[in-house]
Amino acid sequence: MKKPSDPPDDWDNMRDKIIGLGERSLRKSYYPELQRQLEAVQQSEERFRLLVEHTHDGILIIEGGAIQYANPRLSEILGETITTLSEDSMVAKLLASLDMASLAESDFLGDELWLTCPNGRKRFLNVRSFRLHLDELGDRFHVVVTDMTAQKLRETALEERVQERTAELQEANEKLKELDQLKNDFISNVSHDLRTPLTNIQLYSQLLELNKNPEKQARYWSVLHTEAAHLEMLINDLLTLSSLEHGRFPHQRERTDINQLLSHELQAFQARIKNKQLAVHFEPQGGLPLLLLDRHQIRQVFVNLLSNAFAYTPQQGRVCISCTAVSDNALPAVCIEIQNDGPPIPEEDLPKLFQRFYRGENARATREHGTGLGLAICKQIVEQHAGTIRVTSSEPEGTAVVVCLPFLLEIE
Repeated sequence: MKKPSDPPDDWDNMRDKIIGLGERSLRKSYYPELQRQLEAVQQSEERFRLLVEHTHDGILIIEGGAIQYANPRLSEILGETITTLSEDSMVAKLLASLDMASLAESDFLGDELWLTCPNGRKRFLNVRSFRLHLDELGDRFHVVVTDMTAQKLRETALEERVQERTAELQEANEKLKELDQLKNDFISNVSHDLRTPLTNIQLYSQLLELNKNPEKQARYWSVLHTEAAHLEMLINDLLTLSSLEHGRFPHQRERTDINQLLSHELQAFQARIKNKQLAVHFEPQGGLPLLLLDRHQIRQVFVNLLSNAFAYTPQQGRVCISCTAVSDNALPAVCIEIQNDGPPIPEEDLPKLFQRFYRGENARATREHGTGLGLAICKQIVEQHAGTIRVTSSEPEGTAVVVCLPFLLEIE
């Protein structure tokens, strides 16, 4: 007879039945819930995968010193496949550019930096890093990388354009100030130069009325004629310069023999040359091409230049005129040089010679009549013929004015 404490003979079968009933009961009670939770996790993971694989930002997850996940966009940004944290990988270079020590303290780090990709292209990146503490599992780092290269380049280009525009505006402002000063100087100079002969004309006309002495009257008439001629010359020069600067001076260019033109103008100065006993040397050079010139304007240039040369050459001095074919500013040209052995022009006067109304020390010392507009008119005419004009002066050589006129094959 079995004792009450002894298990029944079919205990094993009964236990299996009880366990089976328990499993079936548990499965029936909890399996649907577990299945729903598992499906929810799977759906969440799928949404996360779709999100990070189609986002505009690069996503990197690092755990335990190894890359757990990197989305395709990060590979596009860094220019290489993201697999390891090897020392020469772009991810390692990216992390090395960040202050990871600060991230360990604050759990968040944001920074912007330039990074050079393997293909040599530079990328401007906005990097946000997050630290998630997993207790015994250590820390997990999430890195979000945004490529802002295009925006940065646009901003840089805009900044450069703003700087360029600012510089242009400053330059324009300086030019406006300079033009305003030139206008004021012009008005002041014109007023002074017009007032002087007018004052003399008024003064000597009054003296002519008051004094009946024939000899004095003759002298007064001479002064009146001189001042009237000076006033007329000043007005004509002002009108000529204004017309040249505003393009209202008519151009009638024709093929011109420069040797013939200079020879003709020298004939008009024979009386002055003889009076000062000057030695004038001019030997026409053969083979020079005909130049397309406005004869009237170019005559005015050489009349002014020759008049200055003869005026500032001392008694029994020497004036040399030459024409040569040269290359001026990489263009074939004819250069006409008028050189005299008069007193040298002071060095500080040379840069100002072509300014309107400027009369240097030599002009004031010799008291030569002039308006101070002659060289300004010459420069304007020569430049309208695409030429150049320059002046050199020194003690042994004297003063030389060189006008270079390029060959023009067609009339413009």
